[in-house]
Order: sequence, then structure tokens, then C-alpha cells
Amino acid sequence: MGLIVTHSVMAGPAPGPGGPPGGGGEEHVDLDPLNDFVFATWGSGDGNQAASQVGCAASANTNRPSPQPGDETLPYDFKVTNASGGAGFYIYLDGNNANSGNSRLAIQFRHRDLMAGSGAEYLTHDVFDTHDHDGQFKNCMDGDNSQLEVSINEAELAAVRAGNYTGSFSAEIRGGVNGTTTSAEDFQVSIDVTDMVRISSMDNIDLGSWEGTGSINATETFCVYSNNDSASYNISISSPNQDGSANFYLVNSDTSAQVFYLLSFNDNVGGGAGSMVSDVAISGTGANNSIDCDGGDNAKLTVDIAETNLTNVPADAYGDTLTLVVSPE
Repeated sequence: MGLIVTHSVMAGPAPGPGGPPGGGGEEHVDLDPLNDFVFATWGSGDGNQAASQVGCAASANTNRPSPQPGDETLPYDFKVTNASGGAGFYIYLDGNNANSGNSRLAIQFRHRDLMAGSGAEYLTHDVFDTHDHDGQFKNCMDGDNSQLEVSINEAELAAVRAGNYTGSFSAEIRGGVNGTTTSAEDFQVSIDVTDMVRISSMDNIDLGSWEGTGSINATETFCVYSNNDSASYNISISSPNQDGSANFYLVNSDTSAQVFYLLSFNDNVGGGAGSMVSDVAISGTGANNSIDCDGGDNAKLTVDIAETNLTNVPADAYGDTLTLVVSPE
């Protein structure tokens, strides 16, 4: 009598479209984590700011990092969204996304695919870009392909309040077999803006002609912007024709004659002449809501020349050059 031994074999799942069971049949769409963009402290004269980082934007019909026959990479789209939900790209004073005006700072993003060879494209908030992008296999074994750049214009930096500006953003790719699978990464952008002051809207002071009698006086109004919380500043005013006691003089072309004058400063255009200028800095309060004082003026200089200082000087043209230096207080 013999013994018959049989073997039962269970049928497993058929290989996926991209490879063997458990091996890479599923599509793969993934964006590398992004580091935060942290800029150095910015001060007046530091110019435009820009920084970039590269990473892997994977879009393929397989999750294998090393392709096999039938595996292929797929295009992807890219966008950045302001996590605050507002339109446009901004970072905010003290990270408060309710801030507006000169308490928020406009920034720009550009993206390009390093493998596709296309140029960088400026991004629009929450809109996928239009350039061609070549997705890579998992982990971008052939090299990182995605470059994101953030830039901040000098004019924007010069027009905002002093302090730390921070904003949160989300970068997202969309790709895969049907072009609808997404992967997103969050990151922040931040920069510190130092105290800054600026004088604008200042013209020459024309004293006209003296006709032989009376005193002469003239004023010039201008804008002083100070981006700190109190809009405070110090102003120093000097001239190459001052004497050792810090007195001011107009001089003729060959400096053979001079005319003594009084110079006053006021940080209020509606007030009187203000403080007499000497060799000591004067404290003032300017505007911190607009770099050009919203088109108005908030400070003035007053020149006064008494008749007695004009009667004994020879007829000639007299002038002086004033240097105004404003610093944060």
C-alpha cells in the first residue's frame, strides 16, 4: 500500500503595475521637508535680501527609489500658500498676522525645477505655477530637483516698523499618475529689522535779498521718519562755518566776510521756532506710520538774521551748508 503526499500552494496577489508584490506598484508623490528661512538682521543700506534651498520633489508611478522596467517619473505642479489665510505673501511684526500697513512685510517666492532646465518662476499665493517640472523617483536618487527662493525688497524693508517679522507658509506639490496626488510641507520666514530713520522732502533755504532794513527769517519744513515704536530720534545739525562756540555763519565766496545767524529746530511744523541749534543733539518725535510722512512734513528749521548783523557787511552773496544727521533714540 503506497502513501500519496500532496502540496497545496496558495495563490498570492498578482504583481502590481510597477513591480512585484509589496515592491513599488503604488505611485509616489512627496516633497522634502523645508527648513525655515531665517534672515540675518537687516539695517539701512543692507539692500535686497534673498535665500534659497533645494530639495526633492518626487512624482512617479512607483514608490521604488531605483526604477525598473515600466517605472516612470511624472510631472508635478508647485505652489506656496500663506498659512494665515490672507491673499499675498507677507511676514508680520511679532508674528501677528492681524497686522497690516507698515507692520507687515511683503515678500516674494520663486520656484524652479533644476532637472527641467526652466527658469525660476514667481509664485502667486495659493496658485500652482505653470512651468514644466520633472518629478523624480523616491528620494531623488538622481539629485535634488526643486529649488525655492524667497526674496525681500530693500524698499519694503526700509518702510516697515522695527522689530521681528515672521510668517508661516505651506509649500505643496501636485502630481502622480492622475496629477492630483499632493504632498505639502510647512515652513517659516523671519527677519529682524533694526531701528531706522530717514529725512526727506528737504529743500534749500532761500533767504532772498536784504534791502538795507529789517531782519530776515525763513523756514524749511521736511519729513523725519523713525521706525521705532515711539517714532523718537535725535538730530544733530552742523556746518563747516561754525566757530568754536557752535555759532552759525553765512560766508561769501572767498570767505572774507560772514553773517551771523540763529538756527532753530522744531519737530512740530505748527509750533514756534523750537530749540536753538548748537553742537548738542536735539530729541524729536517723527512719524512711524509712513516713510514719507504720508506726503506731509513734521519738522522744520528756522533761520533768523538780525538787522544789526547785516548792516556792516559788504554787499555780496552769502551762503552756508548744513548737514543734518538723524539717529534712532
